[in-house]
Amino acid sequence: GWKIGFNYLPRTAVNFLEMWQESTFDLPTIKEELDLAARYGYGAIRTNLPFVDWQKDGEGLKNRIKQFLDVAEQNGFVITFCLWDDCEFGGESPVVGPQPDPIPLLHNGRAVGSPGR
Repeated sequence: GWKIGFNYLPRTAVNFLEMWQESTFDLPTIKEELDLAARYGYGAIRTNLPFVDWQKDGEGLKNRIKQFLDVAEQNGFVITFCLWDDCEFGGESPVVGPQPDPIPLLHNGRAVGSPGR
């Protein structure tokens, strides 16, 4: 049958850079959220992979992707990775490192594109 899915960014990340870079990759939160989503009947996830993370730490990023896929597999999810996106809703170019704080009440206010413009 049809899989019900969603775009995924953990609640602890303001953008996909923060989701995937080594210093802020939050596997416990990812596990908690994917466990919950599976319990509610979701079976598919789409998430973005930032090119600047790959440039800075390709081997580390592959390791974090594997950890993510392991958690997803434990919950029966199929995954679609988006390799390129133009989601620069925040108006900034992607920069590896600490990300700015969220903007209260503004969805995707800190989104940055990949690979940037």
